[in-house]
Amino acid sequence: MELKEKKKKTNYKKRRIQYIPTDLTIEILSRLPEKSVARFSCVSKLWLSITTDPSFPRPRLVLCFQNYYDSTLRTPPVWNPSTRKFITLPTIPRPCKDWKKTTLLLGYDPVECKHKVVCIPYKRICYVCRIFTLGSAQESWRTIKVNHKHHSGMYAYGRCIEGVIYYIAYNRHQSRGYVVMSFDVGSENFDMIKLPSEFYGDKLIIYKGRLAYFSEIIHRTNYRINHRILWILEDAQKHRWSRQDFFQHF
Repeated sequence: MELKEKKKKTNYKKRRIQYIPTDLTIEILSRLPEKSVARFSCVSKLWLSITTDPSFPRPRLVLCFQNYYDSTLRTPPVWNPSTRKFITLPTIPRPCKDWKKTTLLLGYDPVECKHKVVCIPYKRICYVCRIFTLGSAQESWRTIKVNHKHHSGMYAYGRCIEGVIYYIAYNRHQSRGYVVMSFDVGSENFDMIKLPSEFYGDKLIIYKGRLAYFSEIIHRTNYRINHRILWILEDAQKHRWSRQDFFQHF
């Protein structure tokens, strides 16, 4: 009798688990960290289909690989840790010799829940760019015009914040030359942000959810860094930055 009662309880629990609404399952899985999502995708076929669906409402970690010492790679690979799969993108077309080397930027659109890879010419004036949407039926790169002509620097590390990719670029029409270019992943529009006058850096960072970068000031006599300035973007439309100073005493 006891065994029968235990079996009944077990079967009852299984039935209860099976009747969890799919919407609730998606909501629970979307709140988990990447490692847990990858592990729980092995629980059932349903959970696997949920976590690998392109519309899964979570900006999953996706990595796009590029060799900065050899920017001639025309079929860049993309790695998705959630699905543990590599994706080889289509061959990047070369309309002219300026596209022999390219710079790749990866962004995520939180509205459409889609990743996009942006390709621009490496250290050449950018009139157009190529875009590839991951997880779509797209089989080739799309071409869009760039409203702000610029070219990427040597270390154009993109930073994506709330659906916008930021990267350092050079614009000869600006007094200081270097600017921050922004690319809205959803609308696919470029914009330009002026840098502060004291710009001595080339790598952007994310500080408390906002775009920022460090400027390093070197001492004239001992050539050591004795002053660092953290610039934080406060308003992109007004080109307004705030600063925090850090002094190093010897």
